[in-house]
Amino acid sequence: MQIFIIFRRYIIIINILIHNILLNFSLDTIKVPRLGDSITEGTINEWKKKVGDYVKEDETIAIIDTDKVSVDINSKSKGVLHKVFAEVGDVVLVDTPLCEIDTSVLPSDNVSSTKKKESESTTKKVEIDTIKVPRLGDSITEGTINEWKKKVGDYVKEDETIAIIDTDKVSVDIKSKSNGVLHKVFAEVGDVVLVDSPLCEIDTSVLPSDNVSSTKKKENESIKKKVEKEEQKINSESLSDVKKTEYNVTEGKKTEYNVNEEKKNEKNVNEKKIIETNYEYGNERIEKRVRMLPIRKRIAERLKESQNTCALLTTFNECDMSKAMIFRSELKDIFQKKYGCKLGFVSLFIYASTLALKKMPQVNAFIEKDEIVYKNYIDISVAVATPNGLTVPVIRDCQNKKLPQIEQALSELATKARSNKLSLDDFTGGTFTISNGGVFGSMLSTPIVNMPQSAILGMHTIKNRPVVVNNEIVIRPIMYLALTYDHRLLDGRDAVQFLCAIRDYIENPNLMLIDY
Repeated sequence: MQIFIIFRRYIIIINILIHNILLNFSLDTIKVPRLGDSITEGTINEWKKKVGDYVKEDETIAIIDTDKVSVDINSKSKGVLHKVFAEVGDVVLVDTPLCEIDTSVLPSDNVSSTKKKESESTTKKVEIDTIKVPRLGDSITEGTINEWKKKVGDYVKEDETIAIIDTDKVSVDIKSKSNGVLHKVFAEVGDVVLVDSPLCEIDTSVLPSDNVSSTKKKENESIKKKVEKEEQKINSESLSDVKKTEYNVTEGKKTEYNVNEEKKNEKNVNEKKIIETNYEYGNERIEKRVRMLPIRKRIAERLKESQNTCALLTTFNECDMSKAMIFRSELKDIFQKKYGCKLGFVSLFIYASTLALKKMPQVNAFIEKDEIVYKNYIDISVAVATPNGLTVPVIRDCQNKKLPQIEQALSELATKARSNKLSLDDFTGGTFTISNGGVFGSMLSTPIVNMPQSAILGMHTIKNRPVVVNNEIVIRPIMYLALTYDHRLLDGRDAVQFLCAIRDYIENPNLMLIDY
């Protein structure tokens, strides 16, 4: 009897061993793949499958996030998800085991046959056109999805904008190459996408006539909205005379406005592309994390690079704007009528800076390794504030331009910047930068050099200040000027003389006519 019990135990142990051996042979271990150059780890964002789920070959099992991109982890074989080695939120290293697939388990015949029929029927009907992320510019390898203009199920015409992708320099419209229905998207708003990676799929087999159901649905929704609007009109009649009083912080006065007008304006505010964070302050302490836009990340990197590389120093001077204001007021109407744009102070400073740079070419130069690079052309970068952040487009060949041509070029760039239509060519280059903090009320600042340039001029607000003229105290419109420069290349004497030259041109605009 005891021999029989011992024999039975041995058989059980042997069966377990055989099962484990066979299981090991049938297990396919999936490791964390290479996630990109110099990337050694990632964070598990989502498990698309759970333990026990059947997985097809090349089907997505999990999504891993890095600091640059999200990566889909696909199964190499068919089977059941047997084990996972990490949970959502865990950090996983490249080339470490992620999960195991038991390839010995197959789906039931009924399920496989029905799925086969479904797949056959879908393949017959669906004709997919995959749209990839296009080239976004020289040396740009990735971008961030700013907005989807279409959602899955919407009909798309050929050459119609589907999505907008932001880079650190420019926004790019992604357009459809064919007519059809948006079948699938591979990334959401805020996701980072690599150049030449799949962005979405268009089902080209669907014609506008096939999309009648969706249009009817839209019609029903529009009818529903009309009914709701009528109800709102009836309910709002009693509020038509209601006014709301609010204290305007910027203007320092109380304003009254109609409640209904406020509601109308809410729609326009919500439709803006700009991401504005509105905080409601109360007793509850809340923190909110928002992913940085690519343009903001790039600005941060460039500014820190400038601080870490250049020996930055700022020199200041004051500029009497009296004659420049008279010059502008006398010519502004004639100027606008003849050249189609308003004469501003920034163009005067660009023109004055160009003349000063001609006199002192070392300010127009920059350091590259052990050499100083001098240029026989003057391309002036002008900092322009846009809804998405600060951009610095370039006015080229200023050495060959007169004041009207500079103002026209500046006006054109400002319009393109505010409408998000600047191209990559508008940003490249630049030998000197002008930043105007005065439009925001800045009295004084120390601007940071825009590398690889060697200097930047800071303009500021114009204020009436008491100054001494011919031993008498008089009130004059004064602007403080700041010149930040790379002390590795420019001595203090050079920087001061350059700033004084700009000041002299602005204080005596007629000098610019002589020195051109």
